[in-house]
Amino acid sequence: MKKSYLWLCAIVLVLVGCKPKDNGINVPDDAIIGKWKLTMLDGKQIPTNQCIVYTFNNNGTGTQTMSDYMQAIGERVWYVQQKLKYTLNKDALHTQWSQSAVVLEWMATISAINNEEMTTDRSRCFINTQPQYDMPTATWKRVKADYETEIVGMWEGTSSSGDTKGDYNHRWLFTPEGKYYYYSKNEEGRWVVSENALNEYALDGDFLAFRWKMDEGAAEDREWWDVTMTNQGLERIMTWSALREDESGNRFTSVMSMKRISVPAQDIINYLPGKWVAKTEEGQAILTDRKSVHTFDTEGHVQYTVATHSADETSWHNRLDLNYSLYGAYMVEKGYDLDGTLTQWRSVFGQMDNQSLTVYSFTGQRTGELTLEKVNVDYADDVIGLWEGVDMSGDETYGDANHHWKYNADGTFVYYVYEDDMWKPKEEQGNHYMVDGNWMATRWIDSDTKETLYEWWDLEIENKDGGDYMNWYGLREDENGKRFVNRMRLHRISE
Repeated sequence: MKKSYLWLCAIVLVLVGCKPKDNGINVPDDAIIGKWKLTMLDGKQIPTNQCIVYTFNNNGTGTQTMSDYMQAIGERVWYVQQKLKYTLNKDALHTQWSQSAVVLEWMATISAINNEEMTTDRSRCFINTQPQYDMPTATWKRVKADYETEIVGMWEGTSSSGDTKGDYNHRWLFTPEGKYYYYSKNEEGRWVVSENALNEYALDGDFLAFRWKMDEGAAEDREWWDVTMTNQGLERIMTWSALREDESGNRFTSVMSMKRISVPAQDIINYLPGKWVAKTEEGQAILTDRKSVHTFDTEGHVQYTVATHSADETSWHNRLDLNYSLYGAYMVEKGYDLDGTLTQWRSVFGQMDNQSLTVYSFTGQRTGELTLEKVNVDYADDVIGLWEGVDMSGDETYGDANHHWKYNADGTFVYYVYEDDMWKPKEEQGNHYMVDGNWMATRWIDSDTKETLYEWWDLEIENKDGGDYMNWYGLREDENGKRFVNRMRLHRISE
């Protein structure tokens, strides 16, 4: 198995029993502050998979990122911004950190440093105070780019060259937790998430590492890249490049380019405030009973309205107050429902403007690609009063138009039937409704079966010929999966 000196030296350190060579230079304390990436050993460029990134803060702390096989401990390590301590005494750099029962130390002598590059002489690494290997003379590049926040979101491949684990005909969705989702097109041309397991990434500065498994029982795969991001016209382009080395020692370069699908963070901040209703799920129109309404303000608050009744879930949230936070194109909505249960949704924004948005949701009853549309009306007050059915079309199991509905301001309603030449309230209990934007949910307890029943409608209220008319529309699905639309038209009347 090939030794990787980078590893042993790259891992953090404290001097233990080895006196550094004195180059006679005095390195200012602030000269080392920043992010540094290993690029060459003994004057020869290293393959990208052997890269190591150190970040030195101004208080003697820092981090280190590396991902490869470490022969000294017999493991494939995955160190993502591992915290460390360091000291700098003139030209002597000592770093140290621990992983479980393993303490890793490195002592190096800085022979040259400027704003762009740092050189360390041959140095020594220790594990649990025992000398391991010497690192050859090393060249470190100062890393000024930091794409950790900007990579969050959805990206779509545009081109590739060289040997890669896959071609560019894919999408990558990155979350802030170091997880990613890998998308391919199915036979219908829709993007679907792969069934890979593990799926983790590490991005430190401009160094990107992946690890994944084809399935839970498969061997782990890894891939490493150097990252750049540029603007090409109105598009944000991310390019990955890597120096590889095959089993025969031949070197080659791989390149992958992709365009950003997610809207920029500033656009999200500008467009998000307002009321949004769920419209499609995985490209298909959402049934009216599965819709939800989200109202965002500019202060990190969101009101969530949903009513579900199924074998899996029953809920009735009327403008439930939650908080939301944004991390680039990534959003978390969370809070407590009326039962005190923590409610949380996580999603990443795709395309967005002031009328529609696409998100990719990872939690809750509804996951995958969702679109929402901006709602510029709110009929919550307009619906209050007495209404008479005018006409109805669609499945008659939803009733007919020959009824009255009285909606009260306290969220209750009365359902009237015409009997004995007069309108009589039907003897039902638990009659509740809620309206948010242009969506309404109702529930009641059937007087015969004592079962709680639900009905959902999309609303439109208009003033026509001097009177108020309300239209209900409901996209339904029967037991065979066939879809149809119910429609009800009502006229406001005086009590």
